[in-house]
Amino acid sequence: MKPAEIFFSASLFFLAGVFLGSLDIGGIVILVLTAALSGGFLWFARRNGKWRTLAVLALFIPLGCFYFHFRESLSLPKIPLGEETTFVAKVIVEPESREKSQVLKLKLEPPWKGEVTSYNRLYPEYAYGDLLQVTGSIKESGYGGYSVSFPEIVSLGKDQGSTLMKTLFGLKSSLTSGLRKILPVSEAGFAIAAMFGDESLIDRGFADNLKKTGTSHLIALSGYNVLIVVQGVQIFLSSLGLRRRSFVFSVLFVSGFVLMTGASASVMRAGIMAVLSMIARKNSRFYSTKNTVAFTGLLMTLWNPRFLVFDLGFQLSFLAFFGVSCLAPFLKEKLRLEDRGFCGWKENATQTLSAQIMVAPLLFFKTGGFSLLAIFPNILILPVMPMIMFFGFVSAFASVVSRSLAVIFAFFLRILLSYAESVINLGARFM
Repeated sequence: MKPAEIFFSASLFFLAGVFLGSLDIGGIVILVLTAALSGGFLWFARRNGKWRTLAVLALFIPLGCFYFHFRESLSLPKIPLGEETTFVAKVIVEPESREKSQVLKLKLEPPWKGEVTSYNRLYPEYAYGDLLQVTGSIKESGYGGYSVSFPEIVSLGKDQGSTLMKTLFGLKSSLTSGLRKILPVSEAGFAIAAMFGDESLIDRGFADNLKKTGTSHLIALSGYNVLIVVQGVQIFLSSLGLRRRSFVFSVLFVSGFVLMTGASASVMRAGIMAVLSMIARKNSRFYSTKNTVAFTGLLMTLWNPRFLVFDLGFQLSFLAFFGVSCLAPFLKEKLRLEDRGFCGWKENATQTLSAQIMVAPLLFFKTGGFSLLAIFPNILILPVMPMIMFFGFVSAFASVVSRSLAVIFAFFLRILLSYAESVINLGARFM
């Protein structure tokens, strides 16, 4: 087997082990399954030597299982459950503002250990790095998570977090604040959600319409949104004559963007794959989709083994990517779609259909429903999303310099946003 094939197979077996470990299957059962699989590969090795290599690589299954349980033992929380308790905790990500509450992600200070999601009143507002004294009752909230609802909070200090993260969150706050000043609330909410994944300004009615039309991914900061950002940065740098340095700047920008937007599983996946793609192009190497996916999945699982089974965004992101990268070319060939069509409608239709087909079983299992009719609004909206994000970022940065200049760019942005909202709202009536 070639080194690339060995790496892909080893990664696949390791991820399978992490998956089995996540399901809490007994170690003896996993060893028996591994032995049976290796034995089967050795039986086939009589005719083809590569099966012998697979028999050895199958040992990565128990290794993956061991790694999951090892990481679980290191991160085993020590959290006071049930009774009302007073504890000290730090805000570790940017607070999320919702319609009637403010959501904080807290990391407990000694003698306790672990992370807790706190649901609070909208005011007073808290920020990343705040050190808080919290009094409330912590409860389990599913998938190993913990939460506390509307506790009493006393601020003990500020600026206790990373300077880098504080700077990135501050930049994001300035840009989103600029858009709120030059756009109506509904349009600002749509633009900010598409650009930064912040859905706090999206009203419930429009959110329901997004779900009905299968366009929620437009505001979920998926791989598609990150790809638009990466391509935009590279085009901008090239236009400034910085083509040679565009690689370094692009990698730094993507890394900062992933951190600034909260580093969700889907954004991390897109960011890692974007960087790997840029590395391949810079070194004139062949870009192998399957090895890139395997390497990305391996990195993310090593970072957080719970992603594989317990993070729906992680699962949907990879399934959708497989649909676009693997199933879409197959459908284009079978349907003989040689050209992209007007405004790329054929390509958008094929990619949307492929992604929907791949995620449909999981969505049906998790939520009980999905709609293939989503292909139609996606065909109409996807071509304008790069322009929405372009004018969105230009308007946001311009608002920091001159509000009058920002309003000019916002005029074009409002036209595009109004078009997209109209398509979504109209489509929701028929679904």
